[in-house]
This record gives sequence, structure tokens and C-alpha cells, in this order.
Amino acid sequence: MSQPAPQPEGSTTAGDGAAPARALRGRRICIDPGHDAYWGVGAAGRDALGEIPVHPTEGIPLLEHELTLTTGYRLARRLEQQGADVCVTRNEAGALQIDPYDFSGDGQVRPDSVALEDGPERTQPRIDWANRFRAELLVSIHFNSLDDPSVRGTEVYYSDTGKRSEEGRRLAEHLLFGVLGQMQVEGYQGVGRGIRSDRYQRYPPDIQARFRRNNAVTIARNGFDPADCPDCQRVGVLGNNPMSLHPGDYVGALVEVEFLSNPEVVDELFLRPDALAIVAAGLEAGIVSYFRAA
Repeated sequence: MSQPAPQPEGSTTAGDGAAPARALRGRRICIDPGHDAYWGVGAAGRDALGEIPVHPTEGIPLLEHELTLTTGYRLARRLEQQGADVCVTRNEAGALQIDPYDFSGDGQVRPDSVALEDGPERTQPRIDWANRFRAELLVSIHFNSLDDPSVRGTEVYYSDTGKRSEEGRRLAEHLLFGVLGQMQVEGYQGVGRGIRSDRYQRYPPDIQARFRRNNAVTIARNGFDPADCPDCQRVGVLGNNPMSLHPGDYVGALVEVEFLSNPEVVDELFLRPDALAIVAAGLEAGIVSYFRAA
């Protein structure tokens, strides 16, 4: 992890121009733009006045589900130009390609504004779409947020369990260096927060218990104890969470690009006209570097 991942040959700027070298010919890659406008809207970027600005060239508000969608399709085009076959878990209008469905048996699926414990049912369509596509790689794009507005930086999550954990770690490293390297090329001094296990506690114990209770049947079917399931807090979309009805059949990583909750980051990076092009180019660089190093 000592050197940034090299950029793909022929791709030296953050623009969307086709690269002459088709380094990803025959690869099957799925892009997962995190969140959506209905099931889970995600974070919001705010400027120094506490307002949610509109991006100057993309024409979208700095809302996570909008940013991930635009970045995801920018990245998909770049990967296709490199010869890859690409799927995206949300359509260009922003909706999930497959609607969430009830497998907990409670007769409903609710958005996260109503019921966080339905998270596995909202995540499963993303896993299913990638599996149907026979993706060998899944990259999930997110933009971070914390109550502390001073925190900044890029971090990448991977599953440190299962037979492909080392591949997931490598992918996470290459994506981190790809994004940070492209930021540096374009004059933004990013901060590397490292790669992290996807088993981390995002919610307090009472909400964790609700997750497990609401998905007890699926957890038990997968061979885990609903009353004692630390792996049930793994990032769902990476496909190794025991609450998933069907596991992911791919190497996956989840990128938290930067903190929307930091007004300085909003001003210095997210309001740049080329901000999302920079992110897409960095993710492309990381993916190409990962395959080249295999």
C-alpha cells in the first residue's frame, strides 16, 4: 500500500473520453450507486451556511443518492470504453433495477425513514442484479457523513471473511489509491482513511437487535444464530451478511469517497465543475490496476 495505483493507459484526465487501451476487455463489472430517492436517500452535503447547494455543472443537489447515480453512470461509461461489460444496480432515472421484496415474512418492505431493520430487503435487489449479470466485481459508491463537520477523507470497505477475502482487500487498496491518486493529479489533496473491514457497528445495540429479530428466519437458514450474530452487521451489498437471502457471487468493495458533512470538502471538492469526473476516473484507475496486478 505504499504507492498510488497507476492510471489506466490513455486515461490521464478526469474527462469522459475513450481510452485507446481496452484494459478491461471481457471483464464483467457491476456498479452499485448507493442509496436512492425512495428507499434510502443517504447523506446531504451542506455549505458553510448550512444550505444544500446545487452542483454547478451537473445541475443536481448535493444529495448522496444523486451524486452516486451520476458518478456511477460516468464510471460505467469509462469501463465500457475500456472493454468491460457493465451493469448498474439502479437505472438512469435513479430507481433500483429490481424492487425490494419481503423475505423476512412480515408482509412489507419499508424505506429506511420508517424502518431501518428492513435494510437487508432493500439491499438484496442490488446483490441479485449483480448475480444475474454474473459480475466478477462489484464496486459500491457512497459519500460519507458524520455529526463532526471537521472529519474528511476517503475510505474503502471490504469483506475480511470467506474464500475471496484477500481479493476483496486487494480491490479495496487499489480503489483507495486510484481515487486518491486522481484527486492529487487534479489538484485536490485528499486524505486516506484506509481500508476497513465491512464488519463494523453503524447502529446502537437496540437497532442491531431489531435487525436480527426482523431477519431471524433468513439468518437461521444461513446457519447462524439470530441471537448471537456479529457478522450480521457486515455491509449488506458486499454479499457476506448472514441476513442476505442470496449471497453475492463476486469480489466487492464499498467506497466512501469523501465527507459531505464537511463544508470545506463541499467547497473545495464537491462544488468543483469536474468533481464527479475526478471520482469516476479514480475508480476506473483502481479497477484497471486491480486487474492488472492479479
